[in-house]
Amino acid sequence: METETATIKDWKMVELQDVARVDSGGNAPQGESFFNNGQYPFVRVQHFNGSKVYVDRFDLINDEAVKKYKLKKFEKDSIIFPKSGASIRLEKRAMLPVDAYVVGHLCVVRPTQINSKFLYFVLKKEKFASSENGSTLPFLNVSHIKRHQIFVPNNLKEQENIAHSLTVIQDAIAEQENLVSKLKELKQSMMHHLFTHGTKGEKTKMTEIGEIPESWKRVEICTLGQVVTGSTPSTKVDKYYSSSEIDFISPGDIGYGKYIYITEKHISKAGLEVSRPIQKDAVCCVCIGSSIGKVAKAYRESTSNQQINSIICNSNYNSDFVYYLMTFYSDVWRGHATFGPVPLLSKGSFSKIKIPISGDKEEQSEIAHMLATIELKIEAVEV
Repeated sequence: METETATIKDWKMVELQDVARVDSGGNAPQGESFFNNGQYPFVRVQHFNGSKVYVDRFDLINDEAVKKYKLKKFEKDSIIFPKSGASIRLEKRAMLPVDAYVVGHLCVVRPTQINSKFLYFVLKKEKFASSENGSTLPFLNVSHIKRHQIFVPNNLKEQENIAHSLTVIQDAIAEQENLVSKLKELKQSMMHHLFTHGTKGEKTKMTEIGEIPESWKRVEICTLGQVVTGSTPSTKVDKYYSSSEIDFISPGDIGYGKYIYITEKHISKAGLEVSRPIQKDAVCCVCIGSSIGKVAKAYRESTSNQQINSIICNSNYNSDFVYYLMTFYSDVWRGHATFGPVPLLSKGSFSKIKIPISGDKEEQSEIAHMLATIELKIEAVEV
């Protein structure tokens, strides 16, 4: 306890202006002439998303731009974040990798009496959006940011140690995210190759929706199995929702991987009796609403609301293959929806849409296995 007390006593509450200079960027140069033979980095809001410590993209401006717009250069390791526009709600932070100029929508914090990397991590957890002025075009007042209080160690060495530990963690997370990104790119590339060339090395043919293996045929979705449209048990009947025995799938539950492991809502077995059940491995396709086109598989016996059409595959088709096929061709079948106030693809219209498919179940299984192997690696890395 003595160590903890001593540690707390070694920290203090300070205003941001006590340990750093807080400034704003300048006007963005307008016109190609200000970028010709550019040599000075100019950072905009869209050049960073908050996932990396340092900004890794920027424009290059020339001397004419600096002079015309009277731009101020900010030092390497300055911390930047949005201070105007809707982007302030994203609460993204980054550091300048080199001396640079920045756009006026950004606040620039230049550490003076504090470790810069430590301050970066402190500001990553500070939420400034709550102090916006509430206008149609939100903005953060620089004078308020200057007076924002933070809790910091007195000892500079302790700041450095904390910053180092957090940097190691951040770098590990970034490396993990990069690996996931590469695996997802590999999956997309492999899907494109497999669904345009198959696995048999055969010739291809062109169709109105693109290249496909010569032996593949376009068939209506209803030939893949039974198409089931979900329904919602009456919320006025308590017994339908008296227990959480059955997963009740809605669009919000789809989009987190191949299987729907968890659902926000559940119904009882009594509720299932008045619903349209779908069995394990049913391929669930969102067909109503803004997220139309999303695809996943039921992990267990479930049911869904009416925004989802599910395919219960027959014995001629591998359900994993159908899942990947419907995912790959989501833009195709989504394009058949009626786009009014609410995008809609009825069961009848959905069932009649034609998609290319292999009639060889062994080839289906081979394709599904290759894609599932990559997906398992993605899930293992993301955990």
